[in-house]
Amino acid sequence: MTTVQDCLQEVIAQGPGYVIHSSIRVGVHRTMDWEPSALLADIQVESPNLLRDHAWTDWCRLADGSQSCAIVYGKRSDSPGERGVLGYGVLHAYESWHKQAVVRGERGDEPLTGGFLLGA
Repeated sequence: MTTVQDCLQEVIAQGPGYVIHSSIRVGVHRTMDWEPSALLADIQVESPNLLRDHAWTDWCRLADGSQSCAIVYGKRSDSPGERGVLGYGVLHAYESWHKQAVVRGERGDEPLTGGFLLGA
C-alpha cells in the first residue's frame, strides 16, 4: 500500500527539477504549480491526515523525452473516476525544463493551456 505521502516523497527522491501541477488553485498563495517538498509541507499543515490516504504513481515519458508522473488518489483496485487528491485536485509532476519549454512555446505550434498541453 502506498500513500499520498509516499507518492510525494517518490517525486522528491527524483531530485531537483520537478514541478507538481495541481488542477485547482490551492494553498496560501493560491498556486497551481508546486515545488514537490513545498506541496508536501503544505499538506502536512493543511490536511495532515490526507497524507495517509491511498495513492499511487503512474510514470511515463513524454514525447520530448521528459518524465511525467500522475499521482493517482485511491487504491488501484478502486473503480475509475475522479482520482484527484482531496482539496488539491489532479496532481501531475513534470520535469521543470519541460514546463518551461511549453510555457515559452518552444514545442512548436501546439495550443497552450495554462503552461501545459492538453492531453499531456
